[in-house]
Amino acid sequence: MPLRPALATLALLSAAPAAAELTFCNQTTAYVTVAVGYSDNGIWVSEGWWGMDPGGCATVLGGDLTKRYYYYRATSKDIEFPGDSYFFCTDSGPFEIRGDADCVERGYRRQEFAGVDTGDASAYTIDLIADDTPAPGVNGEPYTVSGVLSHCDVTDSTLQCELHAYGFRYVASSADPTPTATLEALMDLPVNTPMTWVGDLIAEEGVTAEVTIREIQYDTTDPYADLRAALQGFWRSTEDSSYELVIHGGLFEELYGGNFTGTA
Repeated sequence: MPLRPALATLALLSAAPAAAELTFCNQTTAYVTVAVGYSDNGIWVSEGWWGMDPGGCATVLGGDLTKRYYYYRATSKDIEFPGDSYFFCTDSGPFEIRGDADCVERGYRRQEFAGVDTGDASAYTIDLIADDTPAPGVNGEPYTVSGVLSHCDVTDSTLQCELHAYGFRYVASSADPTPTATLEALMDLPVNTPMTWVGDLIAEEGVTAEVTIREIQYDTTDPYADLRAALQGFWRSTEDSSYELVIHGGLFEELYGGNFTGTA
């Protein structure tokens, strides 16, 4: 099914006189869920999820707000909500998680949140509003390419994924205008999933192209799927034990004596 990201903007409004609380209101036409993060005596805490129908609101924290900064993650099948490179632990079901480190090791996911400065307000409302996707060509030359999803990598501040096609590496990163939620959806897929990317080409050097993703179309067949799967993993030469290979997705890395000697 095509993934049609629509970038979302957020109207952050101090609440009118009412019960003191942190509230989200869904001003989109899609169902939205939200999780929040905050500091509790020096320990980072994340909680979720609260669901909102179109036009609905959800109070996620009751009582007077005691902190200036809060963080949140809004999700929808139809809309991409941007984050601000604040990362918290989350889970697929209802959760309350203390600590933002070692998320994966503890059985959680590590996902990007946006931040909001509530000032000295005792109550605050965040309106979630969806805008149109940027037009093709805003971030570079429009492109469409079909290939296989090689793999995704996570660093402390970014997430990037690679599509390999015709001997070229198409790399999309959350540091560029590709929504993090789009890349997170790719991260959940098996390596070498066949697909088509549509977006803008920012720059290219050698066999690597830096791109954005505006749309993803999932293809159904790959005649080489069994072969690609069989090649994955760590290999050592039976003739020279110092020569080794690591094949991950579409990356082919050579080692000799434990030192990397080449990537293709």
